[in-house]
Amino acid sequence: MGLSVLVIEDEAEIRHNLEAYLQDEGMATMGVDGCEEALGLLASGRRFDVCVVDIRLNGMGGDQGVVQLHAIQPELRFLIHTGSSDFHPPLALRAVGVIDDHIFRKPLQDMGILADAVRLAASGRTPDSR
Repeated sequence: MGLSVLVIEDEAEIRHNLEAYLQDEGMATMGVDGCEEALGLLASGRRFDVCVVDIRLNGMGGDQGVVQLHAIQPELRFLIHTGSSDFHPPLALRAVGVIDDHIFRKPLQDMGILADAVRLAASGRTPDSR
């Protein structure tokens, strides 16, 4: 079975495009439009290998969501997909394993880079240990 990826993105078109690309890469995906729904999934026992999350979301922000999702599933790895050009992971995100190399800026010109990052994150390796 392939990797399982949770995509949290409130812009439906972007969410569907991310899911479709990752599915074409052999990954199982589930997309939701907010952290609240994602928290409900994990609280009900659903498990994912990697979560791709936007930072600016309606309702709970992605940074707060990442911290709460990590509390439910500590082995979950996170990649940030944001339109914010100056976003860098604050200490709370660094504490759960998010590093600068886990930040992807919208619009992505090459979705293959994100797919590679999902695989790398799921393996538990960092970009330096490739």
